Amino acid sequence: MAMFALAAAEAIRLMQLWAEAAKAFDTFASAMGALGVAISSAVNGFSAADGFPQVGTSGYDHAAV
Repeated sequence: MAMFALAAAEAIRLMQLWAEAAKAFDTFASAMGALGVAISSAVNGFSAADGFPQVGTSGYDHAAV
């Protein structure tokens, strides 16, 4: 009977460890997702700015230059 109780206690401990590891992984995955969104936004911002004409080309006509 004591061995059964010990095995049950060990199983409960392992389930708690597994739950903690899963929660940590979920937090990490959420952080990576947020980082991906931030990087994607930055890249899209740079891509939008890339459409401006370059100085010295025929498409760039500004009186101050």
